[in-house]
Amino acid sequence: MDVNKRISKIVQDTIFTRDLYLREYFPVDDSTFLLSNPILDRFCTQILPEIGHKIETLYLKGTWIERVFHATNYPNLINLGLCDIHFKLAMSLFCGTPLLEKEFNRSFV
Repeated sequence: MDVNKRISKIVQDTIFTRDLYLREYFPVDDSTFLLSNPILDRFCTQILPEIGHKIETLYLKGTWIERVFHATNYPNLINLGLCDIHFKLAMSLFCGTPLLEKEFNRSFV
């Protein structure tokens, strides 16, 4: 099965699309690591626009929030987990400072 068919199959999976953790899993030692930029770019351009309306839980690296929120809207998002987030970005998101306020609010339309 080619990559595009496998991705299409995953996109249709409700379990995968409801709770999304943007990290890669390495089964040899049961560890996770951040997605590479090319993989994240593909997620943002090809996958997230198809599944954004299904996502209820989203975990991602704090510095990726702008890229991920620009990809699509998340009307059903109820849980957001951010790792490795800088204080200034956190203050912007959660205290209403203008750094990313527009992107954050737009994503929940």
